[in-house]
Amino acid sequence: MMLQEGFSAGYVDSANGPVHYLEHGDGRPILMLHQGGSSSREFVSIARRLDGWRAVMPDIPDHGNSAECDEPSIERYAASIRDLVDALGISRLVLFGHHFGGVVAAELAVLLGSRVEHLILSNTPYVDEHARGLRKGEAPRSYVATRDDGSHLTELWASRMGLYGGDAALSNRFIAENLLLGERVERAHAAVAAYRMEDRFPEYAGGLTFIHGAADPYISIEIEHALDRYRPDRLVTLPRGGVALVDQCDDDVAAVIRETAR
Repeated sequence: MMLQEGFSAGYVDSANGPVHYLEHGDGRPILMLHQGGSSSREFVSIARRLDGWRAVMPDIPDHGNSAECDEPSIERYAASIRDLVDALGISRLVLFGHHFGGVVAAELAVLLGSRVEHLILSNTPYVDEHARGLRKGEAPRSYVATRDDGSHLTELWASRMGLYGGDAALSNRFIAENLLLGERVERAHAAVAAYRMEDRFPEYAGGLTFIHGAADPYISIEIEHALDRYRPDRLVTLPRGGVALVDQCDDDVAAVIRETAR
């Protein structure tokens, strides 16, 4: 992706290798972590709507332009992003995560402790025994093996158009990133399925806002369980928010960030 006006890009070293990130604006720091199979570009539209904020958007390892992870896990991903925060000299920040990025954000919130001003999770499962059970034996969510006749592209197109409400531009972006990642596109989902959030998240003592996109089929089967475990200080429901909530409800999400983190 070409670097868009107003954005800068860079790399920092982490224990897992180089972490690539985008940055936009000046002011109060917010770190935004993308869903599995996506990248930092997921937050470009929201970042433009956050005047007075320094938006930092990394590619989580195994995604985008960041290094592969030799032992993929939520803990390893979060530790790499902590190295990014340290390298950028950020002492306090608001932390935002969507789907898989929310699970990484929850682990990162524990690692950063009091440095987190507020945690905002979007359609993020609470990964305890119940959630791990739901994922046992689950079919791949994103990966489709390449076929010589190109029919894998048709299959990807149909699945993404369905998930993204017929948004062709979003479907194009996902498919491009999916094809670049290949089988690695499922590493995020596997890491979520193996994580033990119940052993970690109770250590987080800060404020929590939860954004529920009610049109997301993945979170719909476990939203009540997640909310019961997270017990957020504030719940915001976006009726049309789906898997691509941060793209398709960018005005709403930016408003939640501004209102919650005052």
